[in-house]
Amino acid sequence: MAQYHLSCSIKSGPKSSAVAASAYISGEALFDDTDGLTKKYRNTERILDSGGLVLPQNVPEGIHDRATLWNAIEGLDGLHGQYCRSWDIALPHELSLDQQRALVLDFIDREITSRGMIADWAIHDKDENKKSSPTDQNIHVHIMTTMRPIVQDRLGKWQFGKKWRSVTERDSSGKAICIGRDKRGHKRYKKHNVPATDWNEKATLLAIRKGWADAANEALQRAGSDARIDHRSNRERGFPYVPTIHLGPTAARMEREGQRSQRGDYNRRVRAENQRLENALDQLKELKQDLVVAEMPWKLDERLPWLFELQERLKNKKETLTKAMGQKLPSDRKFILWAERKASREALIAARTAYRSALQKLRDVEQNATKRTDEIDALLTGRYNEKNEPGIWGTLNGSWRKWTDERKALVAEKRDIVATLDETQKNERTARGTLRSAVSNHKQLVRRMTASALRTAESRTNEGKQIRRIDAALAVVTKEIRRINTKGRERAAATRNEKPFIKGIEQVRAAGVARAAQPPAEGMARLMEAITRSDMPPARISLETDDDALKNWDLLSELEKDEIKMKEIYKDI
Repeated sequence: MAQYHLSCSIKSGPKSSAVAASAYISGEALFDDTDGLTKKYRNTERILDSGGLVLPQNVPEGIHDRATLWNAIEGLDGLHGQYCRSWDIALPHELSLDQQRALVLDFIDREITSRGMIADWAIHDKDENKKSSPTDQNIHVHIMTTMRPIVQDRLGKWQFGKKWRSVTERDSSGKAICIGRDKRGHKRYKKHNVPATDWNEKATLLAIRKGWADAANEALQRAGSDARIDHRSNRERGFPYVPTIHLGPTAARMEREGQRSQRGDYNRRVRAENQRLENALDQLKELKQDLVVAEMPWKLDERLPWLFELQERLKNKKETLTKAMGQKLPSDRKFILWAERKASREALIAARTAYRSALQKLRDVEQNATKRTDEIDALLTGRYNEKNEPGIWGTLNGSWRKWTDERKALVAEKRDIVATLDETQKNERTARGTLRSAVSNHKQLVRRMTASALRTAESRTNEGKQIRRIDAALAVVTKEIRRINTKGRERAAATRNEKPFIKGIEQVRAAGVARAAQPPAEGMARLMEAITRSDMPPARISLETDDDALKNWDLLSELEKDEIKMKEIYKDI
């Protein structure tokens, strides 16, 4: 099943080498300029995809492969410098290799290159010789990222910048604090160094951790899998479970060989305690559900007003949550702009290019056709007019044949010009229709992506999760109200009392709505809290049996009694 694992470490000299680390994850032979040796590792994990470099928008000159990148980094940072960050991330086994590759590239685009880092990645699995079974997998991705920002020098060339920048300290009035003069008499100011980027900040690491969870969950959703991962700890998620610890290579090897390790024993004890705790929590949850269910009314004359009240309270709660969620989410315009950037525009660009070409060709053909048609018309009304047709003498000396052929050629040329113009106009109309279709398809794609992104954003908020639970409960409540109303009308129609029943239903509905405007009773408050916290399955709100529990139909009889009683009171008055 999908599990969240993301670890980050720093490769620094002299014990570590960025070139050697890149050679390990890629399986390639890379020459190291520092020691003049070629680094190549054979006894590595199974490499499923050797990956490569993913570059941001601006890259220093000469960086075109792994060797040039990491040799340049080691040359800048020196023997004892920090070369790169190394990320080790577990990939969901529910995805195919192509889907995992797309997920990795999407994550790198979102969280790595968008911040200005260069990424070097490869997908690994456990060595075949170390697998205990064919299903024993450990598919993960190694990502190495640079630690220096890419800046532009005075000549406009892009190069790796400094990790730290110097900032002059100032007093309360904004003036630079002078601490003396140097040997040449120049003033010296108090300065301190600050990081050139926010890549070392804890907030950035937490954002990247969350970004991986979001990207992986979106990939799982696209693949049709119900599995999800969460970057938060058990404490942050409100879980009382004790976390396990990482086995490490030595303990993992001992466990594979059937030997018990200290770390493995600790994890087994933790899992056993967590399982007992989970069973106890499940029992407590069921007891709470039974308590809420026991407080529900089951007689129809009590249940129907209660259902109307519950329906109105759920609608009010949903409206409140929707407003609160709308304040947290970005505006719809931002979702639309995001969708327009992400949506594929290849078909739209191709259709637009084809239409512009067809339109330009039509204009050229129309211009040439108009000019040539005017010339032909002038010739046909002038020199080649029937009045100027050569007579008998022209027949004898051959000029009549020449005149006739030239006139026929002009008429045929005019006919061809008209046909060419019609064909060009037809092509322009076809290209225009294709462009309109492409524009319409692109707009529909943007709308679908916008709606999908909005639904995804809503589903990630606590309000969105509560709204989904309320919708499920509303569907159950509405279905039962509709069933009671339908059955009641059938029985009322059989006794010719349908109008009093309909009037009574409306009165009960109004009473339920009025009760919903008041503070809830203790049982109703518990039920609302259980629904929004997902402690109460919506199906348990409904009656377990169909019509057996409603066999007396007390509501209809009570309405009839009330009507008879009211008539007797009016008669006495």
